[in-house]
Amino acid sequence: MVATARLALIGSVFGLLAIVLASCQTMSKEECAVADWHIVGETDGAAGRASDYILKHAKACQRVGIVPDQSAWLAGRETGLIRYCTPQNGVRIGTEGQSYANVCPPPLDSLFTHGYQLGKRVYDARARRDRAQNDISRKENERRELTASLG
Repeated sequence: MVATARLALIGSVFGLLAIVLASCQTMSKEECAVADWHIVGETDGAAGRASDYILKHAKACQRVGIVPDQSAWLAGRETGLIRYCTPQNGVRIGTEGQSYANVCPPPLDSLFTHGYQLGKRVYDARARRDRAQNDISRKENERRELTASLG
């Protein structure tokens, strides 16, 4: 009985480990085999990924002997960055509290950065508001406890 439970636990641990390790890969073996590297690069650019992100794909695809087409990926990434590097997206990224990895090319960077800074101000203001609300709640609880103890 104990041995069965131990085997089940070990199996669960190895299963979880396999899931965690698989989640570290940017692409599955199947995705590597059929990848259109221009589209992969475009997707990565639209997500604001840095130019060295292709190294993660190379590592993931090395397991199946696939080497990414770097020039196609870079061309696709440039197309994706045009979608990423907008002032509106800068506001969204900043408002969500995400960091900006300086991936936008010079003509687009200033517009994106302006939007990002506006969004970051909103994010920071909300964070200050949340901290103030937490402080108020904590002080109200302290006041209630003190009132109850004096009661």
